[in-house]
Amino acid sequence: RAILLQMMGYKVSVFEFIGGEHTSKNVMITAVKKNGPSSKSVELRSKLKKLAEFHGITSHKLASWMKEELAGEVQADKFPPRLSRR
Repeated sequence: RAILLQMMGYKVSVFEFIGGEHTSKNVMITAVKKNGPSSKSVELRSKLKKLAEFHGITSHKLASWMKEELAGEVQADKFPPRLSRR
């Protein structure tokens, strides 16, 4: 999400909102609009696609709204097995 916002010209900060001992969903994203899309959109788009491919993410609502393709068909053998949470 942060990279998508940066591509659209937002100054983005990501930080821990609540300690990890309380919840696994503990990240807050803040964004302040600057003037127009980032001049680094090409580099950010490349980084976004690499991260999406690494994590096996093929779609994301914000990316869809922005008409950004994340990754094509995911090949299972490219990704490490998921660790179980115990």
